[in-house]
Amino acid sequence: MKGPMVVIILGSKSDKKTFDESKMLEVLDMTGISYEVSIISADRREEELRKYCLKMLESDTKVFIGA
Repeated sequence: MKGPMVVIILGSKSDKKTFDESKMLEVLDMTGISYEVSIISADRREEELRKYCLKMLESDTKVFIGA
């Protein structure tokens, strides 16, 4: 299974506005790098985050960004 090259994990929905202001997604789009943005709290949903990261590793994701 081929997944995104980059996975961006935000801790909460309120982090999305700040992240959007960084323009990182625009840069990824301009360079044609595939990505996926997920909102998973490491504090409240640790097991879900662990399973998600393992799944993404199996799908050939190369970069994980925690924001």
